[in-house]
Amino acid sequence: AITPQELLKVIGLLYGMTVQQHGERRSYWRVEGEGEESLFPAPAWGTRFGMGQRRFETVLRYLTLHDPTSVDEGDRWHPVRTLVDAFNERRLDKMHPSGSLVVDE
Repeated sequence: AITPQELLKVIGLLYGMTVQQHGERRSYWRVEGEGEESLFPAPAWGTRFGMGQRRFETVLRYLTLHDPTSVDEGDRWHPVRTLVDAFNERRLDKMHPSGSLVVDE
């Protein structure tokens, strides 16, 4: 079983991987003295954030946003349909554009 804290760590680690890029996923768990010597210190995310690479990979492997037993072959968005629908409902409820709408980069 996964705890809410572990789920938040996984989400945070995934976000961190978009901000601080190190190539292969396993390189985020590299510690000093492993592999090549580098100008930059090893990320050592397992030590820094309290989640080992094996646990991270296990949680990620089984993490889904849909019920895998109900597959809609005609809907290519099925794996994330619940998330997309919730986002769109919230957007319709909160966003009320006027006659002029400017979309910035």
